Amino acid sequence: MDLSKIPMSQPPPGQVTNFVDPVSISWAGRLAIWLTLPIMAIAFVLRAYVRLKTKQVGIDDYLLVLGAVGAASFCGTLIPVFLKDVWGRHAWDIPVSSIVPWFFKYSVTAGCLYNISAMFTKVSILAFYLRIFSPSRRARALIWSGVALITLGYMTLTIAMLAWMVPRRGDGGWGSTANTSRMNIASRQLDFTQGIFSVVSDFYVMTIPTGIIFRLNMKKQRRLGVACIFLIGFISLGCSIAGTVLRYHAMVFTVEDNRWLSVKFEALCVVELNIGILCACVPVLFVVLRTWMQRTESGFVYLKKRLTTSRASKSTVALSEPPQKPSVSLDIPTGTLSGLKSIFRNTKPTDPEEVKSGIQVSRYYELQSIDVDYHAQIRGDSASGRNPSFTGVKGEARAGV
Repeated sequence: MDLSKIPMSQPPPGQVTNFVDPVSISWAGRLAIWLTLPIMAIAFVLRAYVRLKTKQVGIDDYLLVLGAVGAASFCGTLIPVFLKDVWGRHAWDIPVSSIVPWFFKYSVTAGCLYNISAMFTKVSILAFYLRIFSPSRRARALIWSGVALITLGYMTLTIAMLAWMVPRRGDGGWGSTANTSRMNIASRQLDFTQGIFSVVSDFYVMTIPTGIIFRLNMKKQRRLGVACIFLIGFISLGCSIAGTVLRYHAMVFTVEDNRWLSVKFEALCVVELNIGILCACVPVLFVVLRTWMQRTESGFVYLKKRLTTSRASKSTVALSEPPQKPSVSLDIPTGTLSGLKSIFRNTKPTDPEEVKSGIQVSRYYELQSIDVDYHAQIRGDSASGRNPSFTGVKGEARAGV
């Protein structure tokens, strides 16, 4: 029997098997990696630079390192799969001979890496909330509950995946009949459960800061601007929702076409993870962006005044008097790293009830106006001993409650 001429499944009505030049969507997975992985890496490096330069490294940074390493490993695991166009075909266009044991290993490894990366990234974002806010007791409970639920959920999914997917003693190894039959039973349900949990946890993480921000007494335009810094995460939520829809289709479709559908939602998983890490970096990158904008604006102002003064001096110099060097007096603002703390400055809750709830913005020194050279002010902050940490925020928050 020639397995190279037998398709993985029979084509549905109206379709024919094509082993010569079939349609493949493996390009979607490659495109997702090439577009989002470099952006994630650049954002992560810039965040690390800001935190190291300001000496404000916290546990949220260490957690995000694990999340970024997991996302990069997830992409690296999928690249060999996406490079083979055979895995992006419909099942009736894939010969049985192309099913090799390494594919099953890569699939299980990628699933575990996805869970690990998503878990550390979301917990890192929650830890970051504790650093920048002095929340009320209720908000603190929401954050810590999120940490517990996300950790427990993703660890449970990972253990279940390993229990069902890894070949057992006596199965005959990866790709054996016993192994593949058990994987086919559990993989669709696990994939769909994973998608549902990702959507719920993404929505949970993204809504916590918006609830605090919109209860502060800010101008509407500024409040919306600050909220948008956090709401970028809804891009990742959109990918989670789209991927869950595809997982549901894979679970309920009667026609076996897992390879075609899996490439689609795995490409969305790549985007989801990388954009999620980008979202964790955006509030810190806001500091870099604002500094760059201030320096650019100062440069344009200086150049404009220099040209204007030079022209005016040439037209007013008397012939009998020796030429005088034009005097330029400029008030050029010093470049500063000014972040979320400066935006929240002079804001307070809109009513006395909110004051009682204890919601206020913490003294998060990394996000204050910081001298570009990171000199005296950083040393002063460190010396003051008021550098909040993952555990230390509790004390500050409790004092405000």
